[in-house]
Amino acid sequence: MEESMKRHSASQKEPRDTRFPILVVDDDHAIRTILSSLLSMMGFQVALATNGHEALDLFAKSRFEFVLTDFQMPGMDGFTLASNIKSSSPKTPVIMITGSDESVVQQRIGKGCVDRVLFKPFKLEDIYESVEVAWTGDLT
Repeated sequence: MEESMKRHSASQKEPRDTRFPILVVDDDHAIRTILSSLLSMMGFQVALATNGHEALDLFAKSRFEFVLTDFQMPGMDGFTLASNIKSSSPKTPVIMITGSDESVVQQRIGKGCVDRVLFKPFKLEDIYESVEVAWTGDLT
């Protein structure tokens, strides 16, 4: 894992010209830490939230390049968070990370609030690729 992060950070020599930070939302401290470290090494500013309600509060106060969120969280799940984000900012990319059953997630995602889904266990390269695609605006 650390080698992968070093490899990607080596290819990113200068800080990115990002206007706004990335919002990372996950109730798991370890996942937030790993994602924050990886994204920082990629040259992004990172804002962290531990749940959907906290994320929506941050989203209302700031602008973000995109949102990377867990699906299953207490209180407000990632799909509800994505729906709220898209209703106020339709062009903000939302990437969801989940360990849930793929068929269940695909049924809910069919409504168009999530731009990309990464299923656990994922590789750091999967995160790296998804973030690059979201940042360049090429999520399809």
